[in-house]
Amino acid sequence: MRIGKTAMALAGSASLVALLAGCGSSGSNNSSSGPVNITYATFVVTRYPLLQKYVNKFNQAHKGKIHVTLEHEPGSNAMLTKLLSELQAGTAPQLVEQYGVYTPQLQSKGAIVPINSFIKKSHYSLQGFYPDEIQGATIDGKLWGLSIDGGPENLAIYYNKKLFEKYHVPFPTANWTWAQMLADAQKLNHPTQKEYGFLTFLGQTEGVSTRFYTWLWNAGGQLMNTSNTKAAFNSPAGLKALTMVSDLAKYSDVVARSEYEAAFQSGHVAMSEAGGWNIGTFTQSKLDYAVAPLPAMTPNGTRWTSAGPDYNLITKSTPAQEQAAWTFLQYLESPQLAAAMSADGNAPWRQISASQYPQYAATLKQYPQVGQEVAAQAHWQKLPPSFPNYSQMSLQVATMVESVLLNKTTPKQALAHYAQLATEAASGGSNP
Repeated sequence: MRIGKTAMALAGSASLVALLAGCGSSGSNNSSSGPVNITYATFVVTRYPLLQKYVNKFNQAHKGKIHVTLEHEPGSNAMLTKLLSELQAGTAPQLVEQYGVYTPQLQSKGAIVPINSFIKKSHYSLQGFYPDEIQGATIDGKLWGLSIDGGPENLAIYYNKKLFEKYHVPFPTANWTWAQMLADAQKLNHPTQKEYGFLTFLGQTEGVSTRFYTWLWNAGGQLMNTSNTKAAFNSPAGLKALTMVSDLAKYSDVVARSEYEAAFQSGHVAMSEAGGWNIGTFTQSKLDYAVAPLPAMTPNGTRWTSAGPDYNLITKSTPAQEQAAWTFLQYLESPQLAAAMSADGNAPWRQISASQYPQYAATLKQYPQVGQEVAAQAHWQKLPPSFPNYSQMSLQVATMVESVLLNKTTPKQALAHYAQLATEAASGGSNP
């Protein structure tokens, strides 16, 4: 174990013209005073320049009618805090990307608007979105957003092929187990040469929490009870999961959340639990790597992966701005743009066919890991529980994992302590 120093082009121009024309026909305010100005806030990093390119195309096609300003925000946790403050001050963006499980919290505060009426009026089809994504954005029988960066962009094991070959360790298979992964991590761990079997990161962040969820679910455990009022992870399954996290850390490079992409890119780490959003960045580093599904605890066991779609949500503003946000949202969520935005190696957030969208076919050829990622997650997507105080509960889970990784407490002690705090957080109680 080693702790580090700080513990998107479309298929063709005709497709773009047709798409932009179609979005324009859905209606927006074209008053004599000028265009309707809206802001779209997103925390994408690697695709931001590509996203800005297509925002510019949208603005040009809607000149004098709608103008979208693209705003880059910090990661999902910090963005939620910032958004809540902006909503209170009346300065929030009109369209925001948010981590999916935060949707109930925003809906409960009356901060966002359902999109059912927009869908009905514009005859918008939801075909092609993954069912779990629609499920995750549905609250009280209404749909509150559309996914972006979801679908197959879930957690899997990314592995450095050269290190496996160097130490004569067979590549992970589709049916590998926890025990095999631990044994491989040990064989691949050579800290004196600054080469490590696995990559673990610290931080009181959603990324730490969701990685724990995968171990918990595949041990047969649950995060919360059925009413989402009490933490359920202080259990035999929870102990197996947190112990696995602790055991893997023995053969790990343990770094801060902000460093984990760079740590894997460096070529000194054999395995990392990562997602489709990392493919473009990892490939740019010329790393020879591949993607495998998560291991099962036992042979033929489950290998659930945390389905973590982000959602584009329309915040409450003026009718004209809400309509403009919907017009832009249709463009943003189109299969054409999903194909275009895959150009940097990102798995598409919609089910699209490479034969139908040449841009996506080109992505699969340039980035074979995208196809591996999609295949690895095909049958094992699972949504975290969704309720208004989820973010507070998740913080306690991340803190629990961090306490174990820093050897402040044992897995058994941490589970008992933080399950109680998670229960209090889930009910809206104060956090220490």
